[in-house]
Amino acid sequence: MLRPMQAYYGDPNKRDGGQRDLRLLPRRIVLVRHAQSKGNVDPFQYTYVPDPSVPLTSKGWEQAIAAGEQLRAVLAQDAPPGSHPLRAFFYTSPYLRCKQTTEGLLQAFRSEEVLGVQEEVQLREQDFGNFQDAEGKKRKKLECLRYGRFFYRFPHGESGADVYDRMTIFEDHLVRDMDAGRYGENCSLVLVTHGLAARIFLHRWLHWTVEQFLAVWNPGNAEPIVLERVPDSELAPHAVLRMHTKALYRLTPDSKARLTGCTDDMCSTSWTSRGLHFGSMVQCVLGGGEDGDPQADGASQEGAGEPCEG
Repeated sequence: MLRPMQAYYGDPNKRDGGQRDLRLLPRRIVLVRHAQSKGNVDPFQYTYVPDPSVPLTSKGWEQAIAAGEQLRAVLAQDAPPGSHPLRAFFYTSPYLRCKQTTEGLLQAFRSEEVLGVQEEVQLREQDFGNFQDAEGKKRKKLECLRYGRFFYRFPHGESGADVYDRMTIFEDHLVRDMDAGRYGENCSLVLVTHGLAARIFLHRWLHWTVEQFLAVWNPGNAEPIVLERVPDSELAPHAVLRMHTKALYRLTPDSKARLTGCTDDMCSTSWTSRGLHFGSMVQCVLGGGEDGDPQADGASQEGAGEPCEG
């Protein structure tokens, strides 16, 4: 049951307002890319099987079950004394490979440890345009690299920017539910999704730049990526009252290591700017960059990270 949307309480007669944070926030948010699917080992699957219907391989089922045990160990660590050690709420993409991965994960949990399982359409894979022609897709990938992987929109499909927009909607709803206390402070949220969608979730949550996003590779199949709640002991007194909910989470060191291309400054967010290099941009426009080529500074960036779809 949702609690009243009341994040703070205070006494206006006191200098600091006597405020304290009443948000009962989840301890962790865990992103899990689906386990190995038949599309991962045979791209021709997409020419005759609808993308939402591509299933896991037998190896994928094994990965999902093993990932459930790994996930359980992550959620059980550092449980507050006297609290229930495991309380999890699962969101899953409606694509078959994600629902099957969720089924495999759940085998490691008892029914009373699972607060709920909810299908979330906005966590689906990037749309590449219905059945995919193998040769045509190769040409589109090359065009994608020429145009720019984040902004290129596949015919009858989506661009990375389109996925970003729908992920923004999902995160807005998620944060409102978190602030309202829907899940409780000792709960963990588990989001079973896709490689590119997981990276774009982090892109939006941690306020990465597009350049930073493009430098990060997809996590491996069925590998948990954990955003942990920053302990109050590490925050300045009353700082938490002024912090957006997203700023109260950070990537764990193990998760950073699973994201090739992720740097230390990309593991958390705040209200401060990430420091866009406007000086170099102006120099590029006015002086043509170091090589006299207006495209020189960005020419190599498009090749970083995974191919277009992730």
